[in-house]
Amino acid sequence: IARECRSEGGSQPVLDKCAADEADARGQLKPQWSQFSAVDKTVCIQETSMDGTPSYVELLTCLEMARDVKKSSK
Repeated sequence: IARECRSEGGSQPVLDKCAADEADARGQLKPQWSQFSAVDKTVCIQETSMDGTPSYVELLTCLEMARDVKKSSK
């Protein structure tokens, strides 16, 4: 979390908000993790960690979008 937020830069309040957002996303991912398909997890983990600064916020967003696309296509 700290590395992701430092890579974005900004003042201490901005860094604190980033850390809080990342921690919140991590907390949301834990109970939902088993609801996402293995394929979506693999794809989203690869996509959100390409630049060397993985983000729970980006991972959660990617997984939710993949899930929502599948729901809407049914």
